[in-house]
Amino acid sequence: MLDLFKEIDFSKELKENPKIEPYLKQKAKEIFEETSETIKKPVFDKQILFNNFVLVVNLPQAPKEKLGLLNKVMIEKVLLACQVKDNLKSLEWAYQPDGTTSGYAIFEFDSVEKAEEAAVGLHEFKFGSNVLKAYVLSDFDRFFDIPDVFSPPVNLEKKELYDWCQEYRKKQFCIKIGNQLYPYSYSHLEGEPSQVLQQQEFIELKEQYSQIEWSQNGTYLIEYLSDGFQLYGGSDFKRLSFFKHQGVKNVDFSPCENYVLSFNGTMADQAGESTQDDENYIVWHVGEVSKLRTFKAKQSDIFGTFKWNYDGQYLGRVQDHVLSIYKLPEMDLLADQQGNKSSIKIRNIQKFYWSTKQNIIIGCSYSGNLREHDKQVSTRISMFEIPSRRELKWRNFNTESSNIELYPSANGQYICAIIKKIKNKKVSSYTLQVANLKNKGLMEITEIEINEKVHNYVVEPNSGRIGFVFRQEEQRGETNTMIFHSQIYQVEEENKSFAIKEVGRFNNRNTNEIMLSSNGTFFVLINKDLNSAHCGILETGFTRKEKGKYVNEFTKNISNLSYMDYASFDASGLYIITASKKTKTYQIWTAYGEQLYKDTITDVQGYQSILWRPYFKDLLDEKKIAEIEFKFKEFKKIYEDEDLKITNKKEWERKERREKLKKEFLEYVNKKRQEYQESRYQRIQLLGFDEDAESDLSWDEFIENERVINTQIIDLQEDQDNDI
Repeated sequence: MLDLFKEIDFSKELKENPKIEPYLKQKAKEIFEETSETIKKPVFDKQILFNNFVLVVNLPQAPKEKLGLLNKVMIEKVLLACQVKDNLKSLEWAYQPDGTTSGYAIFEFDSVEKAEEAAVGLHEFKFGSNVLKAYVLSDFDRFFDIPDVFSPPVNLEKKELYDWCQEYRKKQFCIKIGNQLYPYSYSHLEGEPSQVLQQQEFIELKEQYSQIEWSQNGTYLIEYLSDGFQLYGGSDFKRLSFFKHQGVKNVDFSPCENYVLSFNGTMADQAGESTQDDENYIVWHVGEVSKLRTFKAKQSDIFGTFKWNYDGQYLGRVQDHVLSIYKLPEMDLLADQQGNKSSIKIRNIQKFYWSTKQNIIIGCSYSGNLREHDKQVSTRISMFEIPSRRELKWRNFNTESSNIELYPSANGQYICAIIKKIKNKKVSSYTLQVANLKNKGLMEITEIEINEKVHNYVVEPNSGRIGFVFRQEEQRGETNTMIFHSQIYQVEEENKSFAIKEVGRFNNRNTNEIMLSSNGTFFVLINKDLNSAHCGILETGFTRKEKGKYVNEFTKNISNLSYMDYASFDASGLYIITASKKTKTYQIWTAYGEQLYKDTITDVQGYQSILWRPYFKDLLDEKKIAEIEFKFKEFKKIYEDEDLKITNKKEWERKERREKLKKEFLEYVNKKRQEYQESRYQRIQLLGFDEDAESDLSWDEFIENERVINTQIIDLQEDQDNDI
């Protein structure tokens, strides 16, 4: 240990005043300890950004006279293969004392995005006998943010995470009131919601005004915080890992729920300055709570530019006419058939989707609102098989479109496309197309034209139903009134292809929204009104097939749902929940429109969120489903018996309780009777006789006497006259 008192010459001061020696020694010791504390951790100026610099190592070591050739090969061949040649600004080599290159160099690019793309392309690139390694310099910031104390991630076993799935009859939902979360389970056989938690009534969240959300399979509950997001899971909603991401706004789990993507918007760009590491998008490993990769967002970015494939093996991203696909967990750019890591260039691509059962990626190219310089580009839908990149042909479009939305079916057999076409500046129409993915050689497309004014629409991928709400203005007196019409379509398999059938149309309604159940049977026409106590409307109905035709029946028309602002089907499509923040009430209905439960939140601040818990998608294949349908009567009898037992649960519990009390009473009586018999001799000794023997008992005779206290003669006729 360094002694500052010995290192510094204090002879002059000590000669003048020898008594200050202990004071100088103590101060020298304190100064050394304070200084050593401050220099323990390296100081790094995080305001200096190196986001557009890439460090490449394992490069060939070349003498000074061959540096020009090495530069030419690196730029003309390596960077060209990575498609970033034109974006290089400068290249700096590291040299040894003799002028030979040291095997590493720093590349500067004109943008952060190109630097990241170059790092992905150069990483593990085979350059002769050398395998290159590439790193974005901003990645080194993470080393300075590692905490001094390691906190292991909180994880649960799969059995604990999925324990809630065992209660298949009960549907779970949660209510957030302030910073308290109340999880409930509900079954119409029990009549009212029951608490999920055993030891306590609610879960205490971290923040009062935080937002909550379920992961797509319902395994985790997400709490959005100002500095990140917190996960909860398990049967007791245990607080699990925390993911630090400043200002996070959106979270998207992969279908396997091993990875998660978080997005904090373009907060840095909106503020007019960049963050220290530009981590707008972060890809996380859920179990390890580790960052797999980060991305910077552009000002125009919205959440949805990244999408997971069906099994979480790939993550796609669209940006600047380029579709990039990353392989998990390495997060490396997917290589083409020649082994080059590159993106797929699609002119004017604006969004993309994955098929739900196979690695087919679909890109949508159209003029849109943000591509003014590409208005002349015709609408196109591009499909590629991954990882081969083999293109599948979609029908060409002859008209200009402003938007395309794709909805892959849950079984992965077809894709539904809703295309908004531009007729002129004020008029647009819609086209509904269905592409058959079973026949990849010749893509079969079925379409219908919709020439009405579309107010909104909804697509149910599990049942293949599509609901449209059309609006129409009508003159009633001196005022214009908006009237709504609803239309339901069904995607049906027909002769190994898919057809679009009309299910039903409901004209002249006051409902401006349609909801479809996931089981393909029920529908709801609804009108939410946050400012009226009389305009909340809920119309329930179902669809059946009779002699090959669809028949629709309305079951209930419920009006005057005061200030209703929320309505949703549960994952099974059997229950509907409606709620109003203004009246602080929520109701649970059957899909037929029968009210099962109603409750009022007594807390002054009311509720903030009510959310049904999602369930895992059906894991059975078509053969298993067909087998269950064939044995439906057998299963129906089993479940009806179980349902009957649950329905009579209270009666069963009452009988069991009475049987238990009877058994306890008889055991007590028999015990006391035995004790009585065992004490017979002692009783005879004390009493002098046997009280159980009749011969030893003497009976007292009682004589009953009667005595007259008073007599009176009553004239009945006189009493009757007085009454009259």
